[in-house]
Amino acid sequence: MRTNINKFILGCTLALGGLTAGAQGLEGIVVEEFHTVTQADADYINNDLGNSSFSLAPGSKVYRVYVDMAPNYRLLTVGGSVPDDGNGVHALDFSTTTTFWNDDNFGSEFPAQTRRASTGTLFDTYITIGSTGIVGGTSPCGALGSGLAQVGLLRAADTNGDLTSCGVFPGFTGNDGSIPGTVPALTTNLSGIIDFTALTGSASSFVIGGNTGDSYATLPANTGVDPTTTNRVLIGQFTTDGVFSFHINVVIQSPIGENEFYVWANPIQTEVVSPFLTYPSAACNPPVLGTPTSNGPICAGAALNLSASATGDATINYSWAGPNSFSSTQQNPSIAAATIAATGTYTVTASNGCAPDASATVNVVVNPTTNNTTTVSECDSYTWAVNGTTYTQSGTYTSVSGCATQTLVLTITPSTNNTTTVSECDSYTWAENGTTYTQSGTYTNVVGCATETLVLTIPEHEQHHHGERVRQLHLGVNGTTYTQSGTYTNVVGCATETLVLTIRAVTTPPRRAPAIAPEREWTTTPRRHHTADPHGDPGALTPSTNNTTTESACDSYTWSENGTTYTQSGTYTNVVGCATETLVLTITPSTNNTTTVSECDSYTWSVNGTTYTQSGTYTNVVGCATETLVLTILQSGNNTTTESACDSYTWSVNGTTYTTSGTYTSVTGCSTDPLRHASTQHHHGEREHTQRERDHLHPTHHTNLVAHETPTSAER
Repeated sequence: MRTNINKFILGCTLALGGLTAGAQGLEGIVVEEFHTVTQADADYINNDLGNSSFSLAPGSKVYRVYVDMAPNYRLLTVGGSVPDDGNGVHALDFSTTTTFWNDDNFGSEFPAQTRRASTGTLFDTYITIGSTGIVGGTSPCGALGSGLAQVGLLRAADTNGDLTSCGVFPGFTGNDGSIPGTVPALTTNLSGIIDFTALTGSASSFVIGGNTGDSYATLPANTGVDPTTTNRVLIGQFTTDGVFSFHINVVIQSPIGENEFYVWANPIQTEVVSPFLTYPSAACNPPVLGTPTSNGPICAGAALNLSASATGDATINYSWAGPNSFSSTQQNPSIAAATIAATGTYTVTASNGCAPDASATVNVVVNPTTNNTTTVSECDSYTWAVNGTTYTQSGTYTSVSGCATQTLVLTITPSTNNTTTVSECDSYTWAENGTTYTQSGTYTNVVGCATETLVLTIPEHEQHHHGERVRQLHLGVNGTTYTQSGTYTNVVGCATETLVLTIRAVTTPPRRAPAIAPEREWTTTPRRHHTADPHGDPGALTPSTNNTTTESACDSYTWSENGTTYTQSGTYTNVVGCATETLVLTITPSTNNTTTVSECDSYTWSVNGTTYTQSGTYTNVVGCATETLVLTILQSGNNTTTESACDSYTWSVNGTTYTTSGTYTSVTGCSTDPLRHASTQHHHGEREHTQRERDHLHPTHHTNLVAHETPTSAER
């Protein structure tokens, strides 16, 4: 039935919320070419039914328009400018280059009345939100189409066959795009007047807009037939033999009740322009997405930067999703301090309302960071194996390789060297290390970077004893002339000379008458050997003396009594005047043996049982056997390095590559430079016995003589 009043004033109120940022719910507008009217269809409607006010032209197309939403979104309104837009900046219009066809007798401009699809309403022009017919409609199909409310859907999605048209149209076969179902009643004209004239065949453009904010809607908002999948809602059916076009605006509602505003042009406030809302669309090129990038691989704690770029028409929206529940609608999002949980594949989707959307992925690696600190103290300089750099100054140095940071806390101490020269008798205790030395040598004591060197001379202590019986003596040792018996000592360095001196008075013998010539006196008594006493009477006898000396020597011995060097053991005699000197001599061949030892920290020499803690050359003499120890003492060192590595690690200390975690040890000596010491061996001269030569008086001389003793070379 044709409406008698073309303008309806429906005072309804619709509460609209604000549009959420980065709206994503509108997936498109689907325009279905529902049917092309055949000549047989036109003849049936125009001639057989004969109730339509307008003829239906063969070749006319029936268009159905659906709003395609994301799952579980709801369609709220379809309309023009909201009241505060002003001047109809994006008014709604459905237009054709001819006129729209409408069966005034069997339907209305929106499904508020009975719809009989078996008559002309199958091809009628009307606006709707979801419904194609209401309860109570009659149909010549009998039970098949009577009294059922209908919901529109794409013919390709219709599963129940020809339910409402009953097959009465010769050119229309197959599913009819309607299934049983109900939707909320349609509400129109939210704030003004809607003119439906164009939909009744008297105009070419149906407009909702201006600055009145007219719209049509359902309350509550409506989902499609399949809300969890395609979720499409029919918003109108339009039949025309002209070129069909539209500009629309929609408000949809998210599953959590937030409203999203989409307009075809001139957005204000929170509105989003969508090219879907214009039909036929201008050249709307879907987005072409380049390969997304990142600044990875990065180290944990650094910023992860993602980047994407797409080309295409209209506004391009970006949506990112990735590991650790990451999501973003920015084109180039960042994660300020990424953790290793951010490692993985990131997907970016670019959309501009022109299907299809474009998606691409980028893989990101976030490596764990490692930190290791080594503390070192060295003398003068240190070469760090981590980077091969030699440092001569104390400080904290850092080397970064990938995500591994090595820190060196270095203390450099300048080396000092000091040499002390000492000469001592018998032994010397060095204050630097508290060690007592009894042998000459060069000794070193190292504490940290300070090196103390001792050049030590231990002279052999010598004591010479001189026993003399003379009238007076000029002692060559010290240049002193003694006239009194006594024991005198002279010390020079470590050599002690002792003189046991007996001074005998000079006696002048009485003169005799030369009755007999001296020569004759000596010649007449040849059987008695007279030795003139140089200190008394020339005719006095000198008593014989015998002295035995026992000596032991190594290799050879020079007897001071006669200056002879002996190399064989034996008993030797030397007679001078009435003095007989006997030497009982033992000669032992010398032996020398040298042992070279390198030890850590200390070494006990089995030859003498002494423990040494300093490098040096040590000598032990027992009899004629000389044992020499050349000793190097190395200081033990221990250093622990903690390392973390990926896959494997090559230890610079021993060049070994490890692929398994563990504790490994490398021992090389004692990690201390050996100290070399030179020593000087002293040979002790044997005491020389002074041979005293006695003057013999010629028997013809009667002069009193005073003997002047000249020191021998040994005495000097």
